[in-house]
Amino acid sequence: QEVMGQVPAWIVRWGITLLFLVVVALLVGSCFFKYPDVITADMTLTGQHPATAVVTRAAGKIQELLVRDNRPVRQGDWLAVIENHADTDDAIYLDKALERSGSDVDSLDKALSKYKELSLGDMQAAYSGLLSALHACINYREIDYYPQKMTSIRKQIALYKAYYNETERQRKTLSEQFALTRRQYARDSLLYSRSVISSYEHETARASLLQSRYSLEGASASAENLRIQIGEQEQSLLDLTLERSEKEFTLRQELQTAREQLLNSMNEWRLRYCLIAPVGGVVTFTKYWNENQYIPSGEVAFTVVPQGEGRLVGKVRIPIARSGKVRRGQRAIVRFSNFPDQEFGVVNGVVSNISLVPTDEYYTADIDFPEG
Repeated sequence: QEVMGQVPAWIVRWGITLLFLVVVALLVGSCFFKYPDVITADMTLTGQHPATAVVTRAAGKIQELLVRDNRPVRQGDWLAVIENHADTDDAIYLDKALERSGSDVDSLDKALSKYKELSLGDMQAAYSGLLSALHACINYREIDYYPQKMTSIRKQIALYKAYYNETERQRKTLSEQFALTRRQYARDSLLYSRSVISSYEHETARASLLQSRYSLEGASASAENLRIQIGEQEQSLLDLTLERSEKEFTLRQELQTAREQLLNSMNEWRLRYCLIAPVGGVVTFTKYWNENQYIPSGEVAFTVVPQGEGRLVGKVRIPIARSGKVRRGQRAIVRFSNFPDQEFGVVNGVVSNISLVPTDEYYTADIDFPEG
């Protein structure tokens, strides 16, 4: 019993040594081998160019279906039109006409010259306003009132100036004649005071003086009146020039305003009733594929899938708690729903971007997949 109950010393020594080595190995290993924290979050897999849904903004039947399923479309192409009071062909024609025209009279008249009786539903009032403003500009240009009136005033000014110059020449002549008559009257008055001539001759000389003065004053009054008339006509010309500028500015402003109002009305109609491809790609039908099908408001009518290859990106919502440990370049282990990861393995990703601020207590991170 004493021999069997006594532990050999070498076993104790080697046991203590082995235990010490294990503890040292654990301590040294803890400095080199780290077990990272695990943060679990939900991820949505999407593409670099994700499919885009075309959502209705008004409820109604499909009035016109302008594309077929699985057909390529370009950004801005019209896919369908929801039932409304406007004629789609007229609306498309007007949209293209306004797109290729400017706000000046000639380009608008040329763009709308094909036919101006359009059925536009909610846009009819704005279209009528544009036609009214356009017709006002065309009539103003065809009547040509201000240029003709200004030409007439310029001719009157020229005639008045010619008459004024002639009157001035007559006034100078009458002034010389009056000076001669006055000297003659002075001599006759001297002779009359000496009783050399009779009173009749003296009165005749005085009558000649008065007549000469009257003629001179009449010519001076005529010249002054002509000068005033010239000034009035020149002022009328200035006023007419200003009035013409204001009239043309008003007509241009009314035309531009009417065009902008029509464009705004068309944009509202387009947003409300037209289903337009937001991106280029292939359009696919899911629930609605025939005309006269009813679509509720806010419903996904079609989906446009962009063409071309794009990398896959995972969008992760990381809770604020422990989010400070997430860094760019860290490894992400992705397990997909309905994908047997125990059989096929997990997908490795890398954190490529993290949002600077949280939204609804979550940060958004992007996960890239270098291995595809």
